[in-house]
Amino acid sequence: RTRASNLLARVDDLADRVCAEANVDRWNRARTGNSRRSHPISADHPD
Repeated sequence: RTRASNLLARVDDLADRVCAEANVDRWNRARTGNSRRSHPISADHPD
């Protein structure tokens, strides 16, 4: 049971991290206005 609890906690942590990264990626895309740009900071969009 403790092993299952640890695994569940790890999955929850991973899910939180994935959601956070997805939010950052979405914010970067909205900020650059270009979904295909891999780097949000560029010559076109100085920070």
